[in-house]
Amino acid sequence: MKQLLEDILTIPTIALKEHAIHNALAQFAEQHNLKFQQDSAGNSYITYFGDESPSAGRKPLFITAHTDHPGFIVTDVNDDHAICEFRGGLSAEYGKSEYLRVYRITSHDVSIAAIGRVQIQEIMTQGAPPRQRIQGATVLSEPGVQLEVGDLLLWDVTAFEISNGSDPKILARQCDDLIGVVSILQTLKNLSETSSPYSFTGLFTRAEEIGLMGASAATNGSVLPDDAIVIAIETSSGAGGRAIQGGGPIIRVGDAGSIFTPKVTTWMEHVASNLAEKTDFKYQRLLMDAGSTEATAFFRLGLDTGALCVSLGAWHNAGPNQKIVPETVSLRDTEYLVELLSALVKNVDQYDEATELKRKSQVQHTEKSVALLADHPIQLQ
Repeated sequence: MKQLLEDILTIPTIALKEHAIHNALAQFAEQHNLKFQQDSAGNSYITYFGDESPSAGRKPLFITAHTDHPGFIVTDVNDDHAICEFRGGLSAEYGKSEYLRVYRITSHDVSIAAIGRVQIQEIMTQGAPPRQRIQGATVLSEPGVQLEVGDLLLWDVTAFEISNGSDPKILARQCDDLIGVVSILQTLKNLSETSSPYSFTGLFTRAEEIGLMGASAATNGSVLPDDAIVIAIETSSGAGGRAIQGGGPIIRVGDAGSIFTPKVTTWMEHVASNLAEKTDFKYQRLLMDAGSTEATAFFRLGLDTGALCVSLGAWHNAGPNQKIVPETVSLRDTEYLVELLSALVKNVDQYDEATELKRKSQVQHTEKSVALLADHPIQLQ
């Protein structure tokens, strides 16, 4: 998986300019003999078809991640200066005097070329304190760098690295949400290489960072069926004790906007607990309410929806002392996430069973409770 992490996490991407990521997805599907398609919004779908019988009654499973990350796009050029729009969410405390790497989408939108560096001269803001956000910036090019309208500007930090140690960390400019993309791709790869009989579709959405656009559009398309189970994968801020890096992937019961489908959460926890009993697998179960995720869009539009995430350090590259730094996730958490995704694909037939087991357990507890309390009545005077 390490090579796949490097291949995907180093591809420059921002909202509405996710071309290179989606080209890589199409190439991945072709390489592994998987079905690739796109909807009218440009969301990509990769499907692994197992040989399971259509009469099995299994609900279709879609696992989704978004393909954009916050960054700037050049909107106006004047000699060696340019004005840029910021697509994403980040406090206006950040960005002052930071350097950005310049990338240019080449002809026919098939590749991205590295051009050079620029430095931020002034941050443009929106909103009122204390919640001012970056709206854009003016930048100054280094000598020899000729900016063009449409160039992508990404923070000049480590593009990809894996630390040493007993619990290695992935450091990258774009963990959010390319870690989710890699996790789905690795799951597809594992199932196809082992000729698994179980099917699922990876859904790779656009423009999450500017308002869950791709996820919302996917529910209006022809690929995602109304009876699907949708699991949204994210990297989510672990700040404030929300989660522990290295503690395993997180079954996310909700976010800042919604509590997701309880039946999906119950099923995911059932599968995860079975894994933990048999192996060294670890997981967490938390709300993770630092922000909203695509699961909110799917859930509000009526789909059976759950969410998984891994704990993210330096959310949107926000480091200490208002400095821009690489984002971080635990490599072990990411590997465990792939293990859990594979188990969920293989156990969709337990979707109804998990809830029924919980109900039966509660019925047994109810019977015990009634008998115990009957043996200890309250005598009123």
